[in-house]
Amino acid sequence: MKINFRSYGFKVEDDFINRIKELYDQGLYQREIADKIGCGRLTIIKAFKKYGIESIRRDQLFRKCGFNSDKEMATKFEELYKSGMSQQDIAKKFNISKDPIRWCFERHGIKKRTNSEVVGLVTANHIDLPDREIEIINGMLLGDGFIECRKYSAFMNYVCKHKKVTDSASKELKRLNTKVYKKYSRNKGKIWHRAQTRSFIELLDLRKKWYPENKKIVPKDTKLTPETCYWWYIGDGGTGNSSLMLCTNNFSIEEVEFLISRLPVHASLNMSYNKNQNKSYPVIRICRQQERIKFLKYIGPCRHQVYAYKWLIYDSKNRIKVDLSGIKGDKIRPSDQNNIDEIIPPPIDANETRRGFKFKKYGFQSEGEFEQNIRDLYHKGFSQKQIAEKFRCKRHTITRAFKIFNIKSRRGTLYERLEFKSEKEMIQQFNDLYIMGLSTKEISEKFKSSVLSIHKYLRKGNTKFRST
Repeated sequence: MKINFRSYGFKVEDDFINRIKELYDQGLYQREIADKIGCGRLTIIKAFKKYGIESIRRDQLFRKCGFNSDKEMATKFEELYKSGMSQQDIAKKFNISKDPIRWCFERHGIKKRTNSEVVGLVTANHIDLPDREIEIINGMLLGDGFIECRKYSAFMNYVCKHKKVTDSASKELKRLNTKVYKKYSRNKGKIWHRAQTRSFIELLDLRKKWYPENKKIVPKDTKLTPETCYWWYIGDGGTGNSSLMLCTNNFSIEEVEFLISRLPVHASLNMSYNKNQNKSYPVIRICRQQERIKFLKYIGPCRHQVYAYKWLIYDSKNRIKVDLSGIKGDKIRPSDQNNIDEIIPPPIDANETRRGFKFKKYGFQSEGEFEQNIRDLYHKGFSQKQIAEKFRCKRHTITRAFKIFNIKSRRGTLYERLEFKSEKEMIQQFNDLYIMGLSTKEISEKFKSSVLSIHKYLRKGNTKFRST
């Protein structure tokens, strides 16, 4: 079996043998070695037999690539191919040539990309997102933002009725080539503005993280930074005389509890009832005055004047609303950001003071007479709501009076109704069930109580809520 190695540019036979071995070790197959040397494939086959070069058959390719089976290798190749890698990229990754990759695809029926898909993948946009832009996008997604995906890329949408806000979002996400569009809602008769980015491959990863099964969730690695909380608050937050609220309508109770555990302030979970949909949704409330101030300090001053009203805190002592937005206005008294704690006093403890009742407005000469009438009506069987209707006042006024005057509820405490010996025993039972893996909703169903009550007593017992 003679091989004319000199005709291929080799002076010594050993050089010819070493060159074949070198190319084969690089991952090239016999046909590719023949192309490199400039001879026919049969010559290389003869050389393998003559010089005793051990060859690996294609059906044993998986061993060379470090897999346990041919099927495992094909699954990995398909996964890499679907992620956007080409056959050439896969070959380079495993230090082999493209030819065996093509053979593996044909053998296992892995569908190749069409020409249009190849063009779309090659021309797709790439971007390196900095942390601040990711924080802004996360805040938008916690609110009214959403990500739509294509096959190999995705784009971000942020909808708002205020054009100035969408313009601001466009500037914040300028590197994503964000443009603002006007949208008219025929059903509601309103004009909306939508900030939409270009499609980027990197946004597809965010889409998969936030919409694993085409339904929005809260990823477990979400960090509630000041920037994230700011965009969440202006999108889905609100304020009242007694609390700040963060809407979480689309998320489960477990996800809302996770968000509460990540907030830098003390917050609670409440259920909000939607009359139109006849359904209750979880919301986050920040009730304590100092915690509300702390939250607004955390997210920083308001950057959008249309949302300055969300930075108003009710000063119960002076009976005015104090503006913490940092934006000066004519109708509201702006505060000095450095002296917020001096302007707004600590919240009043209902157990230590009786101020605030306008008993003369309800036809009583003294606070004692007001208290006695409430006690008499309650012992006669009147509910708090019925007493409020009789006095022509709001129900929360009577509820507050019950706390201040220490009027014991007919229902008794929760642990008495659940037949526990003490509140401590009840909290311990709740805590044990929660550690076992039950959610607050499941515990509430077990004891036929509200989720809010379970959540309240778990916090009272310093239970560490699950964050993963």
